[in-house]
Amino acid sequence: IWDVGTGLIKGVQIQDGVIKRDVDNGTSYTLGIKEDNTLVTYPPTTPAATILSDGCVNAITGFFPMIENSVAVDPAIYGVIGNPVEPNPRNVIAQLPNKDILFLTCEGRTTKDLGMTYADVIRILLARGETPAYCLDGGGTTQTVVRSLIINKPLDDSGKTERKVADFLYID
Repeated sequence: IWDVGTGLIKGVQIQDGVIKRDVDNGTSYTLGIKEDNTLVTYPPTTPAATILSDGCVNAITGFFPMIENSVAVDPAIYGVIGNPVEPNPRNVIAQLPNKDILFLTCEGRTTKDLGMTYADVIRILLARGETPAYCLDGGGTTQTVVRSLIINKPLDDSGKTERKVADFLYID
């Protein structure tokens, strides 16, 4: 997640076992990724050193968990971040029990594609057997690129403009 005003990335960032940024008193959870591909979420006040010592070699701060241990999390943690009850573009990373990772990306904010609510996303992922699922930054920053091809239309302003994004999660 990033600060639109300053353009700086916010929250904990760990890359290849090196702490790039630490806790900044934000309200967003951190997603840790262990060497064996296990996804783990951490509350907003968890220091990067704790996440690193827990075995995560990479970590990013996005929004928050949506599913933990195959159960939807308490919606109270969302607050108003990302308009949880309104259909919007969404970007979620999730994991199957065999540790395969899935990205769910949906478009929205146009007359053709309204988007999804958090409840929509959770329902779909639970039906697939996802164990953890973590909400990445959505809305106009929702973008997924596979083998150099953008697979969705990253639009904002009711589908009129593309929002510039300062951060990304790269999976090789």
